[in-house]
Amino acid sequence: MSQLGDYIRNIREEKKATQYELGKGICTNKELSKIELSDKIPDYFITCALLDRLGISNRLFEYILSQEEYEMCRLRHAIEEKLYDSDWDGVKQDLKEYRVLKRAKEPLHIQYMEFISSILYIHEKQYEKALDCINRAIKQTIADKEIESQMMGADEMKLLLKREYIYRKLGMPSEELQRYKKYIENNFEKAETLVFVYPELTILMSDELIEKREFKTIDEMCKKSLDLLNKNKNIDYLYDIFQVWNKIKHHIYTEKEKIKFNLYYNTFMEICKEWKIHPSIELFVRKIPVEIDLDWEIIQKERIAQGMTQEKLSEFICEPETISRIETTKRKANRQKFELMQKKLGVNRRIFDGGLIVDEIELLEKKREILRAVLKKDLESAKDLLQQLSIRCDLNDPKNKQFYLLQDIIIKQKEETIDDETSIELLEEALSYTKNIGNNFEIKGTLTSVERVIINSIAITYKRKGEKEKANKIWRGLLKNLEEISVDQIFHHINLTPIIFNLAKNLEETKQLQEAWKLCQEGLSMEIKYGRSDIIGFFLCEMADTLIEYKDKQRAKKYYIQALTIFRLLNDRNHCQAVYDLYKKNILNE
Repeated sequence: MSQLGDYIRNIREEKKATQYELGKGICTNKELSKIELSDKIPDYFITCALLDRLGISNRLFEYILSQEEYEMCRLRHAIEEKLYDSDWDGVKQDLKEYRVLKRAKEPLHIQYMEFISSILYIHEKQYEKALDCINRAIKQTIADKEIESQMMGADEMKLLLKREYIYRKLGMPSEELQRYKKYIENNFEKAETLVFVYPELTILMSDELIEKREFKTIDEMCKKSLDLLNKNKNIDYLYDIFQVWNKIKHHIYTEKEKIKFNLYYNTFMEICKEWKIHPSIELFVRKIPVEIDLDWEIIQKERIAQGMTQEKLSEFICEPETISRIETTKRKANRQKFELMQKKLGVNRRIFDGGLIVDEIELLEKKREILRAVLKKDLESAKDLLQQLSIRCDLNDPKNKQFYLLQDIIIKQKEETIDDETSIELLEEALSYTKNIGNNFEIKGTLTSVERVIINSIAITYKRKGEKEKANKIWRGLLKNLEEISVDQIFHHINLTPIIFNLAKNLEETKQLQEAWKLCQEGLSMEIKYGRSDIIGFFLCEMADTLIEYKDKQRAKKYYIQALTIFRLLNDRNHCQAVYDLYKKNILNE
């Protein structure tokens, strides 16, 4: 059974909350009690709602869903993508399809549908109807007159903020924003949760604060919002924050500072225009940042990869016909039988999988801290955190041992204290703890996020050795594996875009420019809609590098400047310097 119940109970008790307070509007006390005792695995939507109220990032987990749950996720993604593209008729059609699903009458789904309906009415400037929809959405899980005494997640707070947006469109702003600000500051502790509400709060409060000439306050809120966006590598609301700053620049900046701000502002607006980055405040859509796989597909692909028949897999578990019905999505996989099938196939993936087998949610948070430290090249902190994790984790467990070895190798590679041959040998060892692929890297079956990172790291190491075609083969294999799964690729974009970037960079270096350019555009488009601002900077720089190979210095200059702007806004000095060095070399000929 999943350890999710232990996590939920422990965090709830830390927060001194009752089961009633946590579950109100989401599930009954009886259901929550079963979840906490691991007698019941909650569905995806209930899990996300509970985690949200507890302030736990749903990015800590990879999710294995049934086809029914995934269909609802897929429709939500389709709706949100069409909202981003202003395909209003498409949104209405998908929402109509969502309404007829079997579980659409449950409170969390009613809340979502009313939320989307309110956005549609806002677009049509029917603000009274939009207000009715958002009030119905709020009522599903929130007693909004008593917010000080109840638990709310970021998604629920966004509903209250959206209502304030509608009030302002109706010319009847309420005085609730200060109340919400106090709640947010007192209850949303972690940057990865706060980032979903604080920038929005800042934008909604800006006009009122400007009217009161409280320029210092709004400047401080904008700075805090930018800091949150940077910490989370998130581009949402950056457009809106810049618009607020542009309104107050004459009141807060010296002439010299205004020149610098205008440079950033104009370049970023150019990026927004070219790559269609929209004002987030007009959409209020929270993008889906999670990794999702399907239970039936894991069984089917692993069975086929291992050459096992349905009859053989079903022995001592169920009837062969049951396997067939599960694999053709005609029957939902029983969770206990799903675990037995995985065990028989040598797979160990939980319904809610943090990539580590641990008893405390704090250790999953520590895993995230290690990844951030490695990304920032703060290697001393990364080593210290990894050591702490090793003491508190069971390194006899294959998944824990795999994660530890992978991070140890990556740190040593960045320190340049390990050679490429040893790196490949150890990376292959780490992979073998959970997956056997072989020397030809014929990637079959399904992969976890960690397994993809290991294979990607092997390809990077081969490239560094000068074996670029072998690296290309591995990256193409990873992309093909992702293309063959039934889940929309956007649910794997955290893994997907780094692979696309690495392959594009390698193709550019081997003069396969047309394919490199195409991959850059594909990856950049995906990250602008759903992803991380740092990856956007990487793609812009790679596009500039490719244009240099095409002898098009004028366009290359534009993309180098765009990449520099992104990294400067992120306060990412290392990558900013790297891009500037390329700019000097390729554009200024220094």
